[in-house]
Amino acid sequence: MKRKAFIKTIGLGTVLLGLVPGIIGCEIKSSHRSVWEPEELAGICQREQLVLFGSKYRELSGENNRDTIIKLLSKNFSGNSEEQKKYLKALVSDDFRTDQTILIDGWLLSRTEARQCALLSFTSE
Repeated sequence: MKRKAFIKTIGLGTVLLGLVPGIIGCEIKSSHRSVWEPEELAGICQREQLVLFGSKYRELSGENNRDTIIKLLSKNFSGNSEEQKKYLKALVSDDFRTDQTILIDGWLLSRTEARQCALLSFTSE
């Protein structure tokens, strides 16, 4: 891709990302979030939407045990909450890089984000 086309694409993408929350009915929020909440999604979607993603992920994946999902997300991690957030963010990036994704209601989520949403869905039962 030529540099000029790339810059135009990035500019258009940035504008569209700014419009997405209003178009899909999500809102940007800045409330304090749990270490287990999917940080990027929680920044643009309401909690109810995240819970819905989590419930659907649990149905599709068969991962229905809260403790198992926590183990899958934390693996051998033993750090503070800020380090945990960084670790999860790295897992999300790695999921997208290695095509560990799932399509839920038109949203392409990383496996890690979907599992984080699944944990949230346990709190609404």
